[in-house]
Parts: sequence; C-alpha cells; structure tokens
Amino acid sequence: MLKIAMLDDEQLSLDLFAGAFKQAFTQSGEQTEIFAFTSPETFLSTLCDTQYDLICLDINMGAYSGIDVAAKVREADPNVPLAFISSNENRVFECFAFHPIGFIRKANFLDDSVSFIKHYITVVLPRRESKSTLMVKVGRETTFIEIDKICYIEGSHNYQTFYFVDGSPSIDVRELISTLEKRLSPHGFIRVHKGFIVNSKQMYSIGSNEVVLKSGDKIPLSHQRRDEVMKRYLELTKDTLFIS
Repeated sequence: MLKIAMLDDEQLSLDLFAGAFKQAFTQSGEQTEIFAFTSPETFLSTLCDTQYDLICLDINMGAYSGIDVAAKVREADPNVPLAFISSNENRVFECFAFHPIGFIRKANFLDDSVSFIKHYITVVLPRRESKSTLMVKVGRETTFIEIDKICYIEGSHNYQTFYFVDGSPSIDVRELISTLEKRLSPHGFIRVHKGFIVNSKQMYSIGSNEVVLKSGDKIPLSHQRRDEVMKRYLELTKDTLFIS
C-alpha cells in the first residue's frame, strides 16, 4: 500500500485533493493510505518514523511555504518523490531545486492529477520499487541502505544490528526496533520475536520456535507470534514454504 502525504493549509481543498487522489490511484489498481495535513509542523514531525512513497505540497501556505517544507523534507530524505500543488504557477521554477516529479495546478487539478498519477505509476513507482532504500543513522552519519539487501535485524535496547544478504559487515543503527518494524513492514519484513525483524524474502522455513533463513541462520521465533508470522508470510509470498 502506498503512503501519500498531502499538505495544504485550506481544509476544504485538502479534503477535495486527497479524495480525488485516492480515487484515481484506486482506479489505476494501486491502494493508498492518504495522510492529510493542514499544519507544516505536524507533517514534518512525522518524517522521523514514517516513510512516505509520495509527498504533495501546497506552495502558498502563509509564513511556512511549501518551498520551506520541501527544504526540510530533502534534509530528511533526499530521494522521496515530491510534487507541488499550487494556484501560483509563477513559482514553479522555485520548486526545481528540490527535484520534484510533478507540478499540479489547482485550477486544473482533476486533469493534471490524472496525468500526474499515470506518470507516477508507470515511471516513478517502478524505479522506486526496484531499489527502495532505508534512511538510518549510523554513528553521526546518515546512511541509505538498500532494503532488499537486509537479511535480518537483531535488536538490543536503543541499538539494532543489521545483517546483510551479501555478507557485508553488520552495522549498528540507533533507532527503536518498534520504529524499524513500522518502516519496514510495507517492504515485506516481519517481526518474529521482540528482538528480531526478518526479511520475508530470506525465510526458508518456520519451525515451532525458530525461523530458518536461506543463509542457514536460525532466528528465534516467539511462540505468541508464530500464527501471526505464518499468516503474514503467506500474505506476502506465493513461494513454496516448508513449515515444520
């Protein structure tokens, strides 16, 4: 499911745009969850724990413009697709610094949004899905990790250790495991134990008290989570799975 954030200081416009977007995406075969905000501050506070697939910003919002918000978004995530929705077409050139994927005119919203969504689904989304990344803090540095390269994550209090499919050295990330679970769940990751999150693509078998990965690694499986883990795995993949 695509997570889309929309920001506009006018509630009536926001409701109209969010409803039209959801309907257009649904008609194109894509399910969405629309996060609608009238407050730039409230929206920006969600960036630390929500990974959006698309962010749509109104440009003219008084003291805190969409341009200002875009600058903050790019500090947090240089790669998230951005689009601007505005009645002021003269400001389109100011948006280019943030590498938007589209500019939708409020005066022609319905037609522009249909064309924009078609472009997003056929051009932007395939590129994004082919190489999805996760932004994390390693020490004092911000690092982007290719999600498909993560094999599993082992938690320990405020630090979580990432192990990789290709055998690259593990890294320690300072972030709550519950936050990582929310961010990675849409990408097919399953929390199999209070201290472990596993990439479902790397699972080979589910036992009574452990999950065996394709690498041969054995990850503890919480008894309370076993039924939920099995159900979630079957929802995510049609591949053959041996269940003991």
